[in-house]
Amino acid sequence: MFIQTIRKERILLKKITVTLFAMAIGMMVFAVNGPAEELFDTAAASRLLEKGFDHLAKKNYDAAINVFEDSASIEPSAEAFYYLGYSYYMIGKVRNDPRSRKKAISSFDKAYELDPNFTPTRIEPEDEVTVSSRPLSPKEMRSQAEALEEQEETLTDEELAKEVEQDISSDNDAEKEYTAED
Repeated sequence: MFIQTIRKERILLKKITVTLFAMAIGMMVFAVNGPAEELFDTAAASRLLEKGFDHLAKKNYDAAINVFEDSASIEPSAEAFYYLGYSYYMIGKVRNDPRSRKKAISSFDKAYELDPNFTPTRIEPEDEVTVSSRPLSPKEMRSQAEALEEQEETLTDEELAKEVEQDISSDNDAEKEYTAED
């Protein structure tokens, strides 16, 4: 009986020794390699997204584009590309700019590629970009941008001239308001 007790203690001692040795090796590997670094600076990307949302709320689309591009370059996310596309979409719509609409389509495609199930939740988009009071998905926004592009292609020369004239008139009104504020 005494010999069995000694054998059990030896076996237990070997198990403890092996476990401690394995833990020591693991600690040395961790100490040499250090903790794993994050692939993306998510905190910086989040701060930039918040800044972009502030610009969108103020309808400052050019500034929003710059910030969302920076955010997407730091951490490519469906959210960053969606709101980048939304900013381009609004510029394309407000300024009747076909290049912005093409960039919007490209951004919505990238958002959809990154996360086909992404649903925007951070801002309230303009009325025409919602369905039953829910924001449109990247795929749906892409279709909206394409529809705007097709609408412009079908305008007659007279209609296009009238739209340009209205844009110039509204720009002049905005300029008058701006100078009156100074």
